[in-house]
Amino acid sequence: MAERGGSLLRAAVMLMASHAAGEDLLQEALVRLLQHWPSIQGDPEGYLRRTIYHLAADGWRRDRLRRLRLPLLLAADRATGSDSMAEVDTRDALLRLLAKLPSLQRTVLVLRYFE
Repeated sequence: MAERGGSLLRAAVMLMASHAAGEDLLQEALVRLLQHWPSIQGDPEGYLRRTIYHLAADGWRRDRLRRLRLPLLLAADRATGSDSMAEVDTRDALLRLLAKLPSLQRTVLVLRYFE
């Protein structure tokens, strides 16, 4: 997590279109990873990413009518303080547009262009 946690969190946030929901998704995936730790062979990151995507899809299936809140910024990038206003505006516009898409289309875009 120390090495790849930022990337995993960004993927979860983009899939859920909310920072808090992305953190919850990543945490739930980590719990499942630890529960199955003895049976995981090889690099656990692949298992963790697959679990994140499956949990996100399960959540959409359970509650198709849920409207997702728009995130303001990705917390990982906020903490650095090195963003220019143009970068913040661009990222905010991107996340707002992603949040307007149906969940399956958002997943395809996140997996294709951000992963």
